[in-house]
Amino acid sequence: MAGLNRELQASSLLECIVAAVILLASFMIATETLTRVTLAGDDPADLAQNYGRAWAALGNLMPLIDRAFVIKKRNRDIRCDFCGEETTVSFAVDLTITVGRIVSLLVVYGIRMLKQFLSLKKAVATNE
Repeated sequence: MAGLNRELQASSLLECIVAAVILLASFMIATETLTRVTLAGDDPADLAQNYGRAWAALGNLMPLIDRAFVIKKRNRDIRCDFCGEETTVSFAVDLTITVGRIVSLLVVYGIRMLKQFLSLKKAVATNE
């Protein structure tokens, strides 16, 4: 029973860490994102089909990214390279977060994690 209690406390500590990371990601502001896909191939018909598929995939992916971050400027580009050997995908993002948001995260989740850690440490000490 003591092992189960320790596992529950460890999982609640992990849940607290995961919640803090998710909240940190939602507090970040992406000032600029750059998504560039360069399709390579020598057949124009295949490249045209892949070009359409790439735009469809990018169009399906962008709402997920928009939900995760506040994005001010987006730059999406899909290119065709008839002389290239392989398809490349590049993604760059400039992230910012204010100091106040970092401090609020540290205070709120720092206290929660400290409580969880101390209770876990106390449970281990009582079992020994």
